[in-house]
Amino acid sequence: MIDVSNYLNIDYRKPLEPGPGMHCWELSYKILTEVFAICCTDFDECPEHEAMDKFIADVDSWWPVAEPIPGLLVIFKIGSYYHCGVMISNRQFIHVLQGRRSVIEDVENRIWKKRIEGFYRWAH
Repeated sequence: MIDVSNYLNIDYRKPLEPGPGMHCWELSYKILTEVFAICCTDFDECPEHEAMDKFIADVDSWWPVAEPIPGLLVIFKIGSYYHCGVMISNRQFIHVLQGRRSVIEDVENRIWKKRIEGFYRWAH
């Protein structure tokens, strides 16, 4: 498993709000660029739902991958919203949700498995 200990227990912060913490795309972007050295699109200045909409519209830059491996972005559909995290092993991903701190969870967990929209690799 990839070491992401520096990214654990980070408070959730709404996009564009000042102060410490991160939203899911910001955390994912930092991990992809700093841990995996992937120069992907930065949507940090967007409200979280707009960042996810831009990700979904940017289909040429993100290629779907059938099986999870470390370094992939994982997208979840939660109701009418999208959420993201980064795969750090074939089963575990790191993410942050509103009202919680960043954690590592298992994509095979019944809560997450049914919400997976897909796994994506930066194409550039």
